[in-house]
Amino acid sequence: MPTEKDEPTKKDKLLADKNVTRWYNNLKRGSEHTAEIALRRLSLYCELNKVTPKGLVEGAPKARLAKRNFDLLCDTVTNLQERGNKGSYIDGIRKAVVSWLRFNEIVLKDRVKVEGARDSNVFTKTPEPLEVMQIYAAAPLRTKVAIALMAYSGLRPESLGDMHGTDGLRLGDFPQLVLEPEPHFESNPTQVIVRSSLSKAGHQYFSLLNGKGTDSIVAYLKERKGKGETLSKETPLMQVFGMKQTEGEFVGTANISWQIKRAITRAGFDYRPYDLRSFFDSQLLIAENRGKIARDFRVFFMGHRGTIEGVYTTHRRTLNESMLVEMKNAYTEASKFLTESGSTARSSEILKEMELFKYEMQVQAYHEVGRATRDAHQLVADKERELGRRISAEERMEVLKSFLDKLDVKEATQLFEGDDGSDNRVLQAKLAERRKPFNDGKERVVTEEELPEWLDRGYITKQVLQSGKVVVQPA
Repeated sequence: MPTEKDEPTKKDKLLADKNVTRWYNNLKRGSEHTAEIALRRLSLYCELNKVTPKGLVEGAPKARLAKRNFDLLCDTVTNLQERGNKGSYIDGIRKAVVSWLRFNEIVLKDRVKVEGARDSNVFTKTPEPLEVMQIYAAAPLRTKVAIALMAYSGLRPESLGDMHGTDGLRLGDFPQLVLEPEPHFESNPTQVIVRSSLSKAGHQYFSLLNGKGTDSIVAYLKERKGKGETLSKETPLMQVFGMKQTEGEFVGTANISWQIKRAITRAGFDYRPYDLRSFFDSQLLIAENRGKIARDFRVFFMGHRGTIEGVYTTHRRTLNESMLVEMKNAYTEASKFLTESGSTARSSEILKEMELFKYEMQVQAYHEVGRATRDAHQLVADKERELGRRISAEERMEVLKSFLDKLDVKEATQLFEGDDGSDNRVLQAKLAERRKPFNDGKERVVTEEELPEWLDRGYITKQVLQSGKVVVQPA
C-alpha cells in the first residue's frame, strides 16, 4: 500500500508534463527562486480555473488561444480583486501565466491591466543606522556575519547561501582574508567577491565590507577554529552546524533570512531581512548626494549592471590599482553613513527611540529570565486593547516604565519563584544587583555586547562611534 511519501506532490504532477519542465528549467537557469515562484503561481491559476497548463496552450489555433487566454486572464484578475487580493499579488500570477503562454508562442494582443500592481503589502521604511546596530547587537555571532554583509556590503541573502544550501560564499571569496596562524584581514575595507553563480544578474562582481563586518567574521572564524574546525579557502563562510537543514553544506537562503528575522524581532522591529540591503542602498544614496561616493560605484556594489561592471567584465574581472584605491576611499567615506546617524536633526528622536528600546529590553529580561507573566509586547498589547487604539511611542514608554517602577525586589522575588514554591535565591541576588543604582554621573564608552547591561542600569545612548563602540550617558 503506498505511503504518503509515495504520493506525487503538486510540483511532481506539473513537471510530469515535459513542456512544463522545459519552461521551468529555462526559468531556473536564470534564477531558481524565480522558477519556483512562477511554477507555484501557474499551478494556482490552473486550480482556480479548473484547467491544466497543457489545456491553456493546446486545442485550437494560436489566434483563438490568444483570445481565449486573454479573456480568462481578465476574468481571473477581476475575480481575485473582488476577493480582496492585493494588486501586487495578482500581478505576480499574471506574469507567470504570460510567461507560460509566451513560452508556447501565444502572444496576447493587449496587456491585462491589474489595479494596484505596484502597491506593496510590506513595511517599506528602511532602518536607521542605530536600528541596524540594535538588530546587530541582538543577533548571535553567525547571524551578525549575515547582517553585516547585507547592511554594510549590500549583498542579497541568496548570495550568502542559495536555496538548497549547495552554493554560497566561501572563505576564498574574501581575497584579503588570511587564515593562518589566526584568521585576520590584511586590509580594511576588504573585498567580498560575489561569483556569477551567486549573482542575481548572472555576472561576477565585488563589494566592500567595513571594519564592523570584518570584526564579526574574524570573531566567528576564531570561534569555529577554537572548536577544532579546519579552515580553508573552500570552507563555507556560514556553517550549517546547529541548524535545522537537511541538505547542502552551506546555510540556505530561507535559513539565513529566518535567522536575521529572529534578530530583527528580538530587537523590537518589524523589518524584512531584505530591508538591510535596502538600507545599504539608501544610505549610500545619501552619501552620493553629499558627494562622498560616485553613482557608478554605488551601482556596482549593489550588483547591478553599469559602467564599472562593464569595465570589470571586459578586463577579465580585474580593475587597475588606482580604480580599486578610489573605490575603497569612496566606500570608507560613504560607510560613515552606514554606522552613524548622519543627521543631528533627528538626535532627540533617536535618543527617545533608544530610551524606549532600553525599557523594552529591561522588561524582556525580566520575562525571559524570571518567568514574568507578560513581556514588553504583551504589556503594550494589553494597553491598546484597554484603550481600543494603537498607542504612541511616548505612551508605550510610560506603560513599560510604570511596570518597571512597580516591580521592586520584593515583588520580583515572587515572579522568580521556583516551580516547587521555593525561592530561587540566585536569581533574586542577580535581580537585586541589576536593580541597584549605578550612576556616578559620567559618560562611558562601551562595546555593543556591554550596551544592554548599561541600558539596564539607567543609561541612554548618546553617540555611536565609527569603531562600533557606543557612548552612553546617565538618563
